[in-house]
Amino acid sequence: METPVILILFRRPETTRQVFEAIRQARPRHLCLVADGPRGPQDQAPCEAARAVVADIDWPCEVIHDFADTNLGVAKRVSSGITAAFEHYEQAIILEDDTLPCPFFFEFCENLLRHWRDQDCVQHISGTNFIHRRKADIPHSYYLNHHPAIWGWATWRRAWQHYDL
Repeated sequence: METPVILILFRRPETTRQVFEAIRQARPRHLCLVADGPRGPQDQAPCEAARAVVADIDWPCEVIHDFADTNLGVAKRVSSGITAAFEHYEQAIILEDDTLPCPFFFEFCENLLRHWRDQDCVQHISGTNFIHRRKADIPHSYYLNHHPAIWGWATWRRAWQHYDL
């Protein structure tokens, strides 16, 4: 898979393991691992355990480790991690350690990133489907929406530059 993946993790080794296994199956050529630091001594061991889960990259992959030594808080760490990743990538798929993608999520994002790349009216691709019960009403495998959903998503550097924490 050509599109880089950004995985944001913290202190949940079991859910991180599940999400990381889905990423391993997709085999991205570029992976950015973003981790916040522990909030205190109680987080030290779980943070280390979550980071250990992603230590074994067993496929050809360029990896960026963006691990904070201290706790920045969820908003600042996610934002700063994505910003740092876009210093290297033009586009990326973004997952958190508790967002398990379905098998076709990566291909879905990659195809729509390509399709909408030059359309400024589209700012991100979401893997979340809140209208699954009305699927028959939609003629495509996706729909346009004014409300962003960030439980498995993708975007471009050109769009992220407009983000303001």
